[in-house]
Amino acid sequence: MLNITTGAMGFLIVMIMEIPPLSLKKQGESVDSYLIYFPHYALCSGIRNIYFSHEVYSVCNFSITKECFGWDGNYYSWKSPGISRNLTYLFILGLVFHTLLLSIEYMKILWLRMIWFKNRYCKIFNRSPVGHDMTTPFLIEDSDVQLEKILVKKSNPEDYAIYINDLVKRYNGVEAVKGIDLALNSKECFGLLGSNGAGKSSTFKMLTGDTLISSGNAYICNKMIKTSMNKVRVTLN
Repeated sequence: MLNITTGAMGFLIVMIMEIPPLSLKKQGESVDSYLIYFPHYALCSGIRNIYFSHEVYSVCNFSITKECFGWDGNYYSWKSPGISRNLTYLFILGLVFHTLLLSIEYMKILWLRMIWFKNRYCKIFNRSPVGHDMTTPFLIEDSDVQLEKILVKKSNPEDYAIYINDLVKRYNGVEAVKGIDLALNSKECFGLLGSNGAGKSSTFKMLTGDTLISSGNAYICNKMIKTSMNKVRVTLN
């Protein structure tokens, strides 16, 4: 809807305001100066300028006169119907939007992702991102868990298809996932068992790059999730 409003509709509004009998040319120029910051309008306006300048060239002889219909005949002039202004704004807007897209893709804007999680997970499902009941005393680890931790500490990521070392996820200072250690060879499978809100989904989200790792390391086929998420996604696909 925003693209339609700022693009096609905005372009039509400016065109109508430039009709001479309406005496709204100055107001149309003011609206144009605001809408040029939207890429859809800048593109529509640029195409209109190219067509208009072509028509002016077909009826004017610039070898005799310096200006015709208020235009000097330079396709790349800043003044309409030149297209330099449109090209400049489209280039700048392209850089801005691509930078924003890459920043989100590589998880540089942390607060955006935290707000998204808080609004979608906590409010919609009315759940608290707590990994365990804080009133429950800490349970003694099973011997198999202790052996797995020792194995992971002594092993190297390149020896395993999935290697997780002391993986931790915190939400607002509260640990949802606390120190998971796991090492899996190729063609092995695993599952997570736990009560509701124990951090199972958070663990898989960290492994797939849907949420950030608070601390610890995780490797998929010797590719570190923190630094090589795109390569990890290619491997997972």
